[in-house]
Amino acid sequence: MRRYVNRHAWRALSATTPRRLTVCGALVAYALAAWWAGPFIPEWLIALVGVLLLAILLYLGAAWLDRDTLDRREPPSGDD
Repeated sequence: MRRYVNRHAWRALSATTPRRLTVCGALVAYALAAWWAGPFIPEWLIALVGVLLLAILLYLGAAWLDRDTLDRREPPSGDD
C-alpha cells in the first residue's frame, strides 16, 4: 500500500504528455458521466465510482513508476 500512495507515484502520472492526457481524459470522462447520470443514479454510487477511479489512478501511477525505474536502470555489464 505504501508503494501506491507516495508522491513519486503521483509524479509518475504526469511525467510525460501522453500520461497527462490519459489522466485528464479519465477525469474529464468521469466528470461528464457523473454530470449526465447524476439525475438517474444515487449520489453514493457516483462517489463510489470516483473512489474506484482514484484507486485505479494510484495503481497506474505506481506501475508507471516501476516502469520508469526499470528503464533508468543501467544495463548489466559483461564483466563478471
